[in-house]
Amino acid sequence: MKEDIDKLWADYLNREPLTERELQILEEWMQASPTNRIFGEFVRELESRKTLLKGRTSPDEIWAALAKRMSLRKKQRRLRVILASCAAVMALAVGMFFLWMPRETPEVRVVQDLSSLLVQPQHQEVELVLSSGEKYRLGEKDTTLTMADGKGSLQTKDRTLIMQARPDAEASLYYTLNVPYGAEYDLVLPDGTKIYLNAGTTLRYPERFREGSREIYLIGEAYLEVAHDAENPFVVKTNDMDICVLGTTFNVNAYPEGKWVRTTLVEGKVEARCGDRHITMHPGTQVAYDKSTRETGYFPVDTRLYTSWKDGYYDFEDMELEELAQIFTRWYNVQIDFAEPELKNLRFSGRLKRYDSAEELFEMLDYVHRVTFSIENGRIVIRRK
Repeated sequence: MKEDIDKLWADYLNREPLTERELQILEEWMQASPTNRIFGEFVRELESRKTLLKGRTSPDEIWAALAKRMSLRKKQRRLRVILASCAAVMALAVGMFFLWMPRETPEVRVVQDLSSLLVQPQHQEVELVLSSGEKYRLGEKDTTLTMADGKGSLQTKDRTLIMQARPDAEASLYYTLNVPYGAEYDLVLPDGTKIYLNAGTTLRYPERFREGSREIYLIGEAYLEVAHDAENPFVVKTNDMDICVLGTTFNVNAYPEGKWVRTTLVEGKVEARCGDRHITMHPGTQVAYDKSTRETGYFPVDTRLYTSWKDGYYDFEDMELEELAQIFTRWYNVQIDFAEPELKNLRFSGRLKRYDSAEELFEMLDYVHRVTFSIENGRIVIRRK
């Protein structure tokens, strides 16, 4: 229920259309306690006064302006405490994303128009490569693709590739699905397993699984809903970790440029294999492999922080700017560099809607951090102001 309330408030703040029932849920939640009521009134005021944030780089300025609008100037400190204690704060997306940073954190100034460099991610084409080397471009439209040899076909629907193994298909023949930066795509395997593929991901899989095993090869990030088959375990292979399952729901993040390889289990039971370590995972946990130290950790996590991307959001908690920059690179297909390495360590919490315009994204950074974004030789460079 907490996560439902978080998402509804985030949608409200982002001016997403809510149903009458959803609005009623928010109203009932506000009436449940004085704290909830104050919080809800604050969010409603913030949504209606978003222009207050324009041009303000000081958190104190923002708070003072909002408090004045709400006639809460004398209660400003108490309001901060109430808001900071609310579980929903971490889910307030766009307009509040950078409001909770410490006061000593650098301030941001966007010094240049980035619109000509940044692209919107929805329209990038996905590439399917057959074992023969034959290539297909998978666009937005639903279609049926007939193989060159005339022995089979593939269907796409709602940006999902639906695989059906031919009776004479060979298990040794592999397909490769390349999802470029600025895109995402889904895949349904012949066994019924559904795979959500994030931007910048490559998946290699056979047209037909071998008897006794179902193996796929992943570079990038995927969320998997594996069809149960006790006699044929499902194995996701990455460069640094193998994940073996019978039937379950989990996320794998294994980008080559990332510091970590992470497996996050939502439902079911899996075994993560990192070198000599074999870890049996339970729901609500994560196995994280540090590429630099080659150490493996296993601990409980809020799975929403690692799986929300497939629903069109990214939830962050204490995430470094370097990792955020990598995500922005995949969204908008643009290179981001740091002029000063220490800027990579700035940390952020909140929720970001995935397909908001890039201009709005960098305008949000403009509110509270002292760093500059500029275009140099076709790249975005982050440097201290």
